[in-house]
Amino acid sequence: MLRLLWSVLALTLGLALTAAQAQEEPTYEDMRALAQGRFASLTAFLPVAEPALAAPCDLTRPGKTHALLFGADSFGPESGAVLAGTQNSIALLAGVLAARGMDAGHIIQLTGPNATRAGLAQAAEGILWQASCTDHVIVYITAVSASPKSIAGWMTGGWSSDDWISASVEFDPLMRGIVSSAPFFLANPSAAPTEEIVSAAALSELVTRLRNRVAHVTLVLDTTYAGAFDISSRQMLLDGRLLWREMPAGVAEMAMQTGAPQPTALSPRAGAFSVLYSADRNSMSAEMRLPEERPDSAVYNLFGFKLASALQADDALTLPSLGRAIAALELAPQYQEYQNHVLETTDASLSIMAELAGSAVPAPIPTAPMPEGGPDVIRISSPEPTRAAEPLDEPVLTISGAVHWPEETLIVLVGKEQALSRGDGSFQHEVTLKEGLNRIEIVAMTRDNRQHSKVIEVTYQGGQAARQGSGTRYALMIANQGYGGATGMPALATPFADVDALAEVLTRRFGFVTEATMPDGSQLPLILKDATRAQIEAALFRLSQIAGAEDQVLIYYGGHGVFEQVTGTAFWVPADAVAGVPPSYLSASGITEALLRLQAGSVVVISDSCYSGALMRGGDGDFATLTEADRNRVLARLSEKRSRVLITSGANEPVADGGGDGHSIFARALLVGLTEAQGPVAAQELFDDYVYPIVIGRAAQEPQYRPIAKSGHEGGDFVFTPVTP
Repeated sequence: MLRLLWSVLALTLGLALTAAQAQEEPTYEDMRALAQGRFASLTAFLPVAEPALAAPCDLTRPGKTHALLFGADSFGPESGAVLAGTQNSIALLAGVLAARGMDAGHIIQLTGPNATRAGLAQAAEGILWQASCTDHVIVYITAVSASPKSIAGWMTGGWSSDDWISASVEFDPLMRGIVSSAPFFLANPSAAPTEEIVSAAALSELVTRLRNRVAHVTLVLDTTYAGAFDISSRQMLLDGRLLWREMPAGVAEMAMQTGAPQPTALSPRAGAFSVLYSADRNSMSAEMRLPEERPDSAVYNLFGFKLASALQADDALTLPSLGRAIAALELAPQYQEYQNHVLETTDASLSIMAELAGSAVPAPIPTAPMPEGGPDVIRISSPEPTRAAEPLDEPVLTISGAVHWPEETLIVLVGKEQALSRGDGSFQHEVTLKEGLNRIEIVAMTRDNRQHSKVIEVTYQGGQAARQGSGTRYALMIANQGYGGATGMPALATPFADVDALAEVLTRRFGFVTEATMPDGSQLPLILKDATRAQIEAALFRLSQIAGAEDQVLIYYGGHGVFEQVTGTAFWVPADAVAGVPPSYLSASGITEALLRLQAGSVVVISDSCYSGALMRGGDGDFATLTEADRNRVLARLSEKRSRVLITSGANEPVADGGGDGHSIFARALLVGLTEAQGPVAAQELFDDYVYPIVIGRAAQEPQYRPIAKSGHEGGDFVFTPVTP
């Protein structure tokens, strides 16, 4: 059942004026009195009290996640219409979050009479008093949305369809405040003296308060035209780190006269912010009935169901990975047009759950078919369990089974596609396999709002063929050696030889290309010698235009590096750099921005320069000791997950130029590893087994390996797979 919220709202909210007032044309003074009285909530923030200062930040304290799930189903007082899927969606999301490791005591569900302005304020206030700098906060809101025009019709009792509020902004600060606070969502009716309306400005203020506790906030808005709330823009305007502004006194005074309270500024220590809109600013949301076309079917918000499914299936739970998981769901055809969600974040690498934020390398895949404890709810009848670990000859597999649970099965997803299922729990679905390891997740939802899952694994034509993949492997090799002149840097001895030797083994043994074909047919050289900053940035940008999800990108830099003590920033030094002028260098943040543009599934940055260990800070992880079979399966999983990892020749220290028989010691170690490694090898294995022991044993420098912070890393690793022995 689709919910065309905006149009229904206009028909149901003509209730503000009294019957006597509605019989005669209301005056502007009548409307203004309403805006200052019953409708004062249009411009008011939520009544939230909080501690004056954020608690001291203890980075050693394990973080926890708080969730505030708010579901209002009202179309306004006395309208009679309700959103049918609200309570089911809230219960479903609460169950999934608990299943992913959240403490159920930190999940607040507000529905029915609790889904009011006061209820939202009280719940947020409780989180504000508890949250600290290692915590994450998830705020999910589903409700009816409203524009100033809809509110104007409501206030006149339906007497006028004109947007008189927007028409009055030029001469009335109060109306200007209402429009600047818009759009709005409706909470459930209560006995409060003001209408149950929450503005985008009030929601942004709540986000600011939470972020100023140094907590990371993820906001989910599940409503029609959700993108119009544009909370990200409001947050950016409050961030002094991004915007410096000066206005003449008269202009500043006029800007203050909006009839709305002034928002709180973001603290320099503010936590990260992510937002998921169920629909863009021009699109409507929908509800779904499960099972379809039955009078007793359960109703869910379509986006709420998709979000719950993604939360269940996605390992990393970063915003980009969640977005891909949501987009990959294939439901019934009538829901396909509602694939118009919008995602924005200040940190693409940050998990939305604190309990997952520190994980870098996935744990080895357990060999047991089921985790210890708990019933086998989903039972697979075909393929037989003994076949799951064996290679299959055909690229198409029919999966059949049944869900064994006391409550009725509403829907079954097999490999993120809606399967043919029945109320008795039986299901069947045909899956197209890709080469190599296929991890197929079966997710079933039952009428008690529980999601049950099971993963089976089958291989098609061997894991190594899959890791070779169908994508292109690009090697961008940068060697800066000459220097001198304005750079103030001495010439180096080995970068050219290092790049030539590494390019040879990468192309011959691992199938990398050092020249890319652009969409217009032109060729992009990927071996750059004595490259300027513009040439390096152009090559990185042009790679982002062609590298796709199936591709790998290796970026190697050999040259000078510098570290600026004042800002704590590391730089690569281009061939046209000017000594002592950091803007002429290529900074770590510039490299990270380039990585964010890259859509390649796997990216490794290898930096052989002084102070390269300070380029990107991130978490460490150990590659577990595995059997050969488990190692191959883990490599397959690592190659499937997005990875952005860094290997450097040293920490925040000078490194040697030479000492490796015509190469730098670091380049020599790479050459030995890439030449001697047997079969596929993960970047961390290459580092642990070859780079680190060779370099540390022959030079006073300590090479580094780590995921790259804030670059889109999602727990995978770069896997080097030979195309020749």
